[in-house]
Amino acid sequence: MKIKTLAAGFLVVVAACSLQNREGPDVTCADLNDGAFNACEQGIIATCSGGAVMWRVCEDDPDVCDAPWQVTGDYSCEPPFVEGSGGSGGSGGNGGSQGAETCGFKYKEATCSSCVQTNCCAESQNCANNEHCTDCVTRPGNTTPCVPDDNLNPYYGTFVDCLSMSCSGSC
Repeated sequence: MKIKTLAAGFLVVVAACSLQNREGPDVTCADLNDGAFNACEQGIIATCSGGAVMWRVCEDDPDVCDAPWQVTGDYSCEPPFVEGSGGSGGSGGNGGSQGAETCGFKYKEATCSSCVQTNCCAESQNCANNEHCTDCVTRPGNTTPCVPDDNLNPYYGTFVDCLSMSCSGSC
């Protein structure tokens, strides 16, 4: 009975990926340096834990692996941002981060928050003050055109460039 249940569960998982017409990366734990990094393909992230490869399907966005905020080897289904603050109220200076909010966004990781505050605060705040830019960095799979230097989204490119140049290891 256990074997039938396991087999049925396996078929459901395989069918779910097949119905979405997506396949994850074909990797081994050795390829992933026994969990030192991960791999991403077609919205599926492969990780290694305890000597076994495990896959996580990013439900909302099959193109998430190519998102500009991704860091090779440290893929995530969600961007490092929790939400935009809706802009600054115009009070002088940063005054440090209050909670996890830094320069217009709330970051999941303290190291990312610190890096943005030090290196990309103006770019982050400009993006947070722009509705289209905020949509791009806080909602994976949204319908906003997230193209750097697009007239609709003038702050996205500078923010993403700053993150990739200055904070790629932190965010």
